[in-house]
Amino acid sequence: MIVTSTQLGANVANINNGINSLKIACDILTGSYDNNANSNTLYVFSPNSGPGTQINIDVNPPLFIPVRNTRTINSIRMQLVDNQNCTVVLNGEPVTTSRIIVV
Repeated sequence: MIVTSTQLGANVANINNGINSLKIACDILTGSYDNNANSNTLYVFSPNSGPGTQINIDVNPPLFIPVRNTRTINSIRMQLVDNQNCTVVLNGEPVTTSRIIVV
């Protein structure tokens, strides 16, 4: 005897724990806004890949956002956070970024 069955649950599975977008923040930026508040947000995107898979984004055309008024940049801190402003843990996976700094 072969039995085939399909069951639908009452609730939609939440495999992303409410995370639907990621934000790249950069500590030297100015002039960016997040929900009408000044922010250091460089770019916000919704991943087009599932959990546990590689995330690739291509910002085209490139975005040019002003940096804080400074004569020297000693360091740049970039951070990947989710839509709840929690740091995304990448479990040691490598990250590659490209930046264009226009002076």
